[in-house]
Amino acid sequence: LPVHWENMVGLDEDAKSALALLQEAIIAAKPHKVHLEPGMLVFFNNQRVVHGRTPYTDLWFDGGGRVVNRAYFRRELLLREEATRMI
Repeated sequence: LPVHWENMVGLDEDAKSALALLQEAIIAAKPHKVHLEPGMLVFFNNQRVVHGRTPYTDLWFDGGGRVVNRAYFRRELLLREEATRMI
């Protein structure tokens, strides 16, 4: 996962320590790669996943290429879903 660490600065010792731990965790992580075919869809929770992407090799600029739609869900709905999944 490419990260521009030079753009991140901890403002105090706690923040510097947290940033160092984050850097260690991201560098040590083993990425899970997913190749999406046309018509496929992926959902993920930005509060639980660090994500990135590899460069596109066949990107069109005619409106027929990459499509990104965002959806926002209330936290209460996510908590309710987790509670019902545990039953």
